[in-house]
Amino acid sequence: MGEAYGAPETSAAPRPFANTVQGTDCRYKTSSGGEVVLFRVYFDHSAAEATNLFARLKMWFGAHSTPASVGDEAYVDVQHAIHVRKGNVRYFLTVDHADTPAGQQRLIGLATLVAGEL
Repeated sequence: MGEAYGAPETSAAPRPFANTVQGTDCRYKTSSGGEVVLFRVYFDHSAAEATNLFARLKMWFGAHSTPASVGDEAYVDVQHAIHVRKGNVRYFLTVDHADTPAGQQRLIGLATLVAGEL
């Protein structure tokens, strides 16, 4: 990402629908306190459950674009955040300035890196 980030501030992420798993939010700030990265992750019970939830959420948040080769499926929503599913894991990433071409490139690069670790 081109900058040093501190340890994450973690908190519970809301369940997207009733009777679904709760996730974890991790907020990372640069050492200067500037840019913030939000990483939200959910570990669903199965890939089928994750696929179903991913499709439902995509309708809710709207797909601005669908970058190829990020996880099993991915989309960038209308607010310029990226949503990714890989197996039974769903995650969401947003960074400051994601509405710029350079910001989108950094965001997709980070999402690809995370998917490669799963």
